[in-house]
Amino acid sequence: MSENGHYMLSSTAYCCVALHFLLGVVENIPIAPLLVLYERSICLQYYLKHDPSAIHGTRIEHDLCKISTIQKELAVVKGWKSFFDTLPVLLIGIIIGRYGDRYGRKLAMTISISGVIASFTVVAVVCAFPFHIPTRYVWLSSICLLFGGGLYPATSLMWAIASQSVVEEHRSNVFYLVFSAFYVGELISSFIASLTTDISPWIPYASAVIALLLCLLVLTLMPTDSHVIAKRIPSQDIQSQLMEESNALLSESVSNLSGRGHVEDPPTSMDMGSPVGIAVTDSISSKKETRLLNVLSNSSLLAIIPAFLVCALRYTMLNILMQYCYIRFDWKFSRTALFFSEAAIVNILLFSLILPNAVPWIKKRYNIPAKVFDRLTAEIFLCLLSSGAFALGISPGWQFIPIAVLIYTSGFGSRVTSLSLASYWISEASRAEFYAGISVLENIGHGVGDTMMQNIFAAVADRTDRWLATPFFLAAMLYASSAACIIVTSRQNKTDSHVD
Repeated sequence: MSENGHYMLSSTAYCCVALHFLLGVVENIPIAPLLVLYERSICLQYYLKHDPSAIHGTRIEHDLCKISTIQKELAVVKGWKSFFDTLPVLLIGIIIGRYGDRYGRKLAMTISISGVIASFTVVAVVCAFPFHIPTRYVWLSSICLLFGGGLYPATSLMWAIASQSVVEEHRSNVFYLVFSAFYVGELISSFIASLTTDISPWIPYASAVIALLLCLLVLTLMPTDSHVIAKRIPSQDIQSQLMEESNALLSESVSNLSGRGHVEDPPTSMDMGSPVGIAVTDSISSKKETRLLNVLSNSSLLAIIPAFLVCALRYTMLNILMQYCYIRFDWKFSRTALFFSEAAIVNILLFSLILPNAVPWIKKRYNIPAKVFDRLTAEIFLCLLSSGAFALGISPGWQFIPIAVLIYTSGFGSRVTSLSLASYWISEASRAEFYAGISVLENIGHGVGDTMMQNIFAAVADRTDRWLATPFFLAAMLYASSAACIIVTSRQNKTDSHVD
């Protein structure tokens, strides 16, 4: 704490702010240019087969690409690309989290970022040669994400590092600051994308790759993971590791086996085949199994899981909104990228100014425990997502879209508040693994949800305006259902606010 009572961030926390800013750039600046690159590739390949005279070199009239056949293929390419990007997270996510807990979250995050750079490279090669490589070959870029899992595990590792750098009392405020850095990056990147996409979609796309390289630079400057130093024990020293982890268990085991009340001189080494060694090993395994069972039996924690699943659709719906406005209102993709600017401005104000100042006052004024407050804010944010998605669906004209986007993006904090809430039930030693598990859940939600939403949109792309809004109504129902899970469970467990 500083002299004026404000919490002073550590250098690690500042590095997390920088990393989340850069990840915000990486996640958002390629969205509009990728739509342009995909559409151009699909369009050129379509007319090369059906009407080559419409192609002039590598250019084609923009209006020719608006036909339903091309727009449906565009939605299919995007949807299945998201699905295939999910598979590496399901296979690698938990593994990279455990690797981070044992050998260092910095190193694990570096591996994940490197895999993302390789994936971006494959997409660039496919889109650069539309006459020679089918657009659907961008799906092969997902193979590169097997090297580290992709952006979701990288972000989860960053949150684990951030959580490690702050005491529990100030965790939510530090999370707000780190979270707002993402939206600063989103604001800047969406502005750059809106200005440069019409000039050349390769400019913002290259900016995303530069941001990834800067992530690697920040990771080299970040302090070493302090929690891992003691855990870096060679495999041949496994006995000393078990001794360190089970000091108390050893004395108790010897007491039980010898029939004495205490042990005056505990042994300094252990035969793992001896009764004592077996007892200690069994005790450690039992602790791990008990920890997992405690997580699975915690109804409050299980009630948050649907929130992580549906929160993965936040940007999916904005992505669909871009194509929705492109078809219905004849907007350019560069213009629709401004939706991300609006989302960034809303969340920068919310997490940099409003919540950091309002939350401490509200907690103190009404004496609300931190855990209860995080739960209430998670419920509110999910309700805002549901209301905003419904408003997007019923908007009668383009004038109402910015208002609906304002409501919708005001609920983007649902993920960080849910993450902060879940952290109360997870020990520090297991947090990176747990956050990696959350990234797997989010990718299940993103892979299944994004693929489903994109294919639904593809199915209604040539129908009336009302049918075009189908994905927004479905998203509103999913957000409302996840909010109901937390609300109902919290009302059933009224003593939750008194349990540490």
